[in-house]
Amino acid sequence: MRRSDHTVISVLAAASALLVLPILRHAGVLPFPLTFFTATLAVGALVALENAGLFVAEIIARRLAFIRKLARFGATGIFNTSLDAGILNALAYFFAIYSGPVIVAFNLVSFSITAVTSYFINRSWSFESAVKPGTKEFSLFIGVVLSSLLINSVLMYLLTTLIAPPAGISPALWINIAKLLTAVVSLLWNFSGLHFIVFRTPSGAHNAQKI
Repeated sequence: MRRSDHTVISVLAAASALLVLPILRHAGVLPFPLTFFTATLAVGALVALENAGLFVAEIIARRLAFIRKLARFGATGIFNTSLDAGILNALAYFFAIYSGPVIVAFNLVSFSITAVTSYFINRSWSFESAVKPGTKEFSLFIGVVLSSLLINSVLMYLLTTLIAPPAGISPALWINIAKLLTAVVSLLWNFSGLHFIVFRTPSGAHNAQKI
């Protein structure tokens, strides 16, 4: 287990918590008053939880090597989802729009910003690509991201516009539930695309690591 992995995951977890807290408050489901003390506790709890998850993943990775990448990708995914949802909530709150075609535009903005961030974190840390960055790799990444964006946007539109919020659930909370559901689909799709297509380990490099 590398110390740098815990450092990176701690930073990502802290940033994720700081993004999620205002989202929960906006959605009206934050179970406690948002103060400096409660925010500090929440950040510390998520940092501890993700570090524990990384520790367990490292043990499992002794038999299933891909689990190490999956754990890093999961931590990156939590941060990206928090960033994506944070931007979406900020736009929805500012313009007071929670459904319709405009939501797709908001989702496009938040998803695009997150995609750029995702590329650099996943390339340098989650998958530790040994290949020099180039046009082909970035083109493959854009292909995976665009397909994920299409799936994400269609699901987001269907869930927020064609399906009314259940009784007792506010529009602000419903778009976050929809965002979470679409994020799960996107995470599974993205990991498969990034692991097997974009940042796959070249056969020569893989054999060299074994030697």
